[in-house]
Amino acid sequence: MATVMATGMATGMAMTRPRVDALRFAPATWHLQQVFVRLGSAGFLALGACGASVQAQSSLTIKPRIGVTQTVSDNVALETTSPDAALITVLSPGVTINSSSGRIRGNLDYSLNGVLYLKSERDNSTQQALNAQGVVELVDDRVFIDTRATISQQSVSAFGQQAPNNSLANPNRSEVANLSVSPYWRGRILSLVGFELRGTASAVNTKDSLIGDSNLSGASLRIDGLNAGQLRWLANLSTQKTRFKASNTDNQTTLANVGLRYRPDVDLELGLNGGPERSNYLGGTSTSSNY
Repeated sequence: MATVMATGMATGMAMTRPRVDALRFAPATWHLQQVFVRLGSAGFLALGACGASVQAQSSLTIKPRIGVTQTVSDNVALETTSPDAALITVLSPGVTINSSSGRIRGNLDYSLNGVLYLKSERDNSTQQALNAQGVVELVDDRVFIDTRATISQQSVSAFGQQAPNNSLANPNRSEVANLSVSPYWRGRILSLVGFELRGTASAVNTKDSLIGDSNLSGASLRIDGLNAGQLRWLANLSTQKTRFKASNTDNQTTLANVGLRYRPDVDLELGLNGGPERSNYLGGTSTSSNY
């Protein structure tokens, strides 16, 4: 199989950079360096100017971008019996958002990739890419919400067919979305004990499949002694339940842990932890102690 690629991208800051991809999955594969080039779009540069204006006025920055990738392949389906040649165009509009102060802090990077197949009977498709994480401060230095979300193209099986890029057809690839939300409350009691009470909820969803899909919920409580001396203590209680959609089974784990920390010197700290852990892996129930 022979594949030749060329790539172009423009951002709101009008910056360019090189990128190199190696193709290693077929005996007759050639490698071509990909180079980002500027796209002279007045409308897009206007969006970049808006993003720069937002950055100048506050700690919030918004940077739109657009990328174009052109691929010529003589085996778009990665098949050995009936190879299908195609000209593949990928349009990738996206945006990067950053917030470094205020009640909401974090970053988000999102792109929507439109895959267009020319001279091929394959249907056009869209692929999403997201990487976002942030924290919301509800009460000053007391109540927060941690959030994280991702969307990516992943291999269904590590032993299945692999492809050098996501524009080539590959039945072993699927779009996987992850979302996690974790509110927590932290504080002190009489300046003697510090605590953090946290709840967690997360979900994994695979497009057009239940394999790997799961929902998780849990809660934890951490308590720390605030003694400034050489010896201090801590305790942790947590429970977590995971439901796997494909098998319709649950796994629950409960942990109780206490520990001591001894610091005879600023460069040396000794610790001791112990406690019971209960879980129901494989549908059974087991109890263990960890030290």
